[in-house]
Amino acid sequence: MGGRFESRITRLPRAFEPERGADALAHVPGLTGVLADLVLGAGGSAPYLSDLCKREGAWLAEALSGAPETAFEAVISEPVSDV
Repeated sequence: MGGRFESRITRLPRAFEPERGADALAHVPGLTGVLADLVLGAGGSAPYLSDLCKREGAWLAEALSGAPETAFEAVISEPVSDV
């Protein structure tokens, strides 16, 4: 299976709290269309996901711009810190 992340989306979550979803989306720069709908729905359905969007918005925007495998490979190739 190939292609960009957005071309593989078959369903989207519906935001239970649309305001929280909009706040999460505001922290993920440059998303439009189905990717924006994904973040809005996920962020508006789960406080944890909303908080992750706020903390990791720049990374998330980059990760969603290509194929999921590319983002996954980048994450697993990073060194692990002993925090």
